[in-house]
Amino acid sequence: MQRIRTYFIGKLIGKATGPNERGRISLCFWFVLLFLLTMLFSIPPPLFYKKYSVTAFFVILLLINITALFSLRFTRSYTIAVVLQTIVVLAHAIGNSLFAGGNLSIVLFIWPLIYTFFLNFILGNKKTIWYILLFTGSVTGLSLARYFGILSADPLYDQRITAMTGMIMLPASVFLYLFTRVFEKTRDEITAHQIASVESRDNILHLVANDLSNAIAGLMISLDLLSLTIRDKKCDEAEEILKLFEKSVDNSANIINDLLESASLPASSADLMLTTVDLGALVRRLGGQFDTAMEKKNIRFSIRLPAEYVTLTADEEQLYKVFVNLMSNAVKFTPAGGTIAISIADASDYIQVAVRDSGIGMPEEIVGKLFVKSSKTGRKGTDGERSTGLGMYVVKTILDAHKATISVRSEVQRGSEFTVRLSRHLTTA
Repeated sequence: MQRIRTYFIGKLIGKATGPNERGRISLCFWFVLLFLLTMLFSIPPPLFYKKYSVTAFFVILLLINITALFSLRFTRSYTIAVVLQTIVVLAHAIGNSLFAGGNLSIVLFIWPLIYTFFLNFILGNKKTIWYILLFTGSVTGLSLARYFGILSADPLYDQRITAMTGMIMLPASVFLYLFTRVFEKTRDEITAHQIASVESRDNILHLVANDLSNAIAGLMISLDLLSLTIRDKKCDEAEEILKLFEKSVDNSANIINDLLESASLPASSADLMLTTVDLGALVRRLGGQFDTAMEKKNIRFSIRLPAEYVTLTADEEQLYKVFVNLMSNAVKFTPAGGTIAISIADASDYIQVAVRDSGIGMPEEIVGKLFVKSSKTGRKGTDGERSTGLGMYVVKTILDAHKATISVRSEVQRGSEFTVRLSRHLTTA
């Protein structure tokens, strides 16, 4: 069964940006599959009683259900599957009510009620309301049609189908049991991820608060030294202490900025403000922002762009944060006289951006956990700059929301290269 699940939703799960989306995809797959298996039991009764028009109706619904299942494999989202499955569930209940008469129709309208819980989990309250209105309208319309004699069932067929209620309810009961188990398991997994996320966030706050308190303690010491130096009129020493003071302020500001960035990250592509972004212009902005810092360390900076304009669909502000963090790390860990280079390669369906430096590099153990939400990878820069270790987590989270990838090559004392691969055409679906 795991192979079947991987075949149909492996790609969608791989592109999912969080536990909530993965849970919705998985639940959608199980509902479509289980309902498909249940639908198979709807065909034999009318076929046995030679109701070929009814049989044809259920075969059409079965084909739509199969299409919904395969749409999970061959489309970029589960939206089409949900729409098709909504049609099947409502048509199945309404059709059974038309063909089976009044007794069994009450039982068969349990399907749309069950589907309401599924749809609310997948799409949320607002979209589910439209489904409920459609369902309610269908029930009301059928009830009025029967009351005024517009619709009437074949009494003999109704009697025969009613006699088979127990056999029909058996697969329905099995479906309900299995779906309940899958729903509870999915909900528990999402809840566990959310709890872990909250605990992780608390850990980050604790770590950053510790870093910030150390930076503030350094400021207080610098202030005490400065006041003593000024009182003794030692101007040269006062200037050195002021430089230390400035560095402590910069470190504190960096810690606060990292914390603010990690708190405002997009959870998925749905949270992005997508526009057409000129990637060359965005990269050139980086050079202007880091000019002063690179000049202080005498770092040579170069940009290599394709001959033509490179544009893509992305959230410009969030994407800029990615390259600011990569550039900040390059400047921080490149010694005086080093080099930093940014290059853009334009392929047919993706764009690749590489940020390369001649800095101090990283050992394998740091590279392996570089994108984990932790300050254990944070190191001091070549000029004593502090790091919380959150920058790479910010980068990875934003790129995940963009359905982009990042890879790292690094050697100790030989430098590092971060390569970002971005999709040219991103959608929020």
